[in-house]
Amino acid sequence: MPETVALLAQHPVYYNYNVMNFGFYVMEKPVVYDSYYYEQNEVLYCATASQEVTPSVYFEKVVQWEIELSKKVVQVWLSVDPKASSYPGLTPYNYCANSPVVYVDPNGENPWAALGLNLLVSAITYVVNVASSPGGFENWDWGQFAFSTLLGAATGAFSMGIGNAVNGALTPKGVGGAAAGAISGAVAGFVSGAINGMAQASITGDKNAIWKSALMGMGMGAAIGGITGGIEAAIKGENFWVGGPTLKTKLAIIVEQNRAALDATAGVADANVHLGTRANVKEYGGSSGYSYEWGNIFDKDGIPVNAFSVSGDTYDVSAAGLKLYSNNNIVIDKNTVRLMWNGNREAFETLFHEWRHCHEFFTGNADFMRHLWGSDAKALSEVFTHQFNYSRFPTVDRLETIRYYQNLLSPGTRSFFGY
Repeated sequence: MPETVALLAQHPVYYNYNVMNFGFYVMEKPVVYDSYYYEQNEVLYCATASQEVTPSVYFEKVVQWEIELSKKVVQVWLSVDPKASSYPGLTPYNYCANSPVVYVDPNGENPWAALGLNLLVSAITYVVNVASSPGGFENWDWGQFAFSTLLGAATGAFSMGIGNAVNGALTPKGVGGAAAGAISGAVAGFVSGAINGMAQASITGDKNAIWKSALMGMGMGAAIGGITGGIEAAIKGENFWVGGPTLKTKLAIIVEQNRAALDATAGVADANVHLGTRANVKEYGGSSGYSYEWGNIFDKDGIPVNAFSVSGDTYDVSAAGLKLYSNNNIVIDKNTVRLMWNGNREAFETLFHEWRHCHEFFTGNADFMRHLWGSDAKALSEVFTHQFNYSRFPTVDRLETIRYYQNLLSPGTRSFFGY
């Protein structure tokens, strides 16, 4: 039996930009550790308690592993940012607010606005101020220009801190993306511009330079912050304008979290739920007369609706000759999704309502009602489904809706059900 050596344990550390690094620890006793991989389809060498490793093989594997890591894995931070509490709106494991093109962080303490960007903004501000002053470019002063641009670079870190403080206040309120970027950029730009304006006023004596520079900085900060904030949100798959999950993602989360309750309460439906976009309304409801205009869904009579459901593919026929449908589809308008995301109970009933319809498609009950009640089948289905919703969440509006569909039934059908 070859000489057994201590086993190699893998220890993952904090990573950035989706790259994983490893530390190596030699254990005194053989211990089984979970295996981690730094490439999806890459098999790394690792020892387990069931293996016996000779010193030569152990050395060879470790060296080979370390060489491969040095080639393919970028070195990363080994601990949480010590200044993480100063930036509540940012993850504590990223570098330079995850914007290394815009910021630099030479000592690991606080990210500074990149020198070049601040010099450029300050230079543009000075040029605009001179051009708009009485006499125009005759007032140009290279010394003042140099002072203003260098001061702008120095105030970059200060405005960055203010901007992150604003972001930190907006994030818990669910505001991100272009909106948060524009707000924080405007605040930071206003402060930075005011500082530059005070410096210019002290030299030129122009008291208007302060507010001019402040407003100029606010406008440029809002524009740059809004664009970069929106792009960063979009890259992360979030909403461009306000950050956070997109409506499509929110709807998927809602359905996934409530699927078991939907199946248990409204019945198994084999339903796919889609966001109410122009393309989805046309694809799933176009043949039934549904349309999409200005963010709203309309039925064939031009009446706005919160959602609609349509049968999918016939997967079976019952012994009674009834069609059973699978892959059914539900389309919900955007505002209803927003309300569901905010916990609105009535909006959730819309999802349960349409799920119930898809359950009727899936079980063959919808086809049964068509055979039995003919042209009254659709209105009668709405009566039954709204009664289901009313039993869960009784409201005056729901009761009025039930009576509306009851009145659409033929006299014979109303008489049969006692309506």
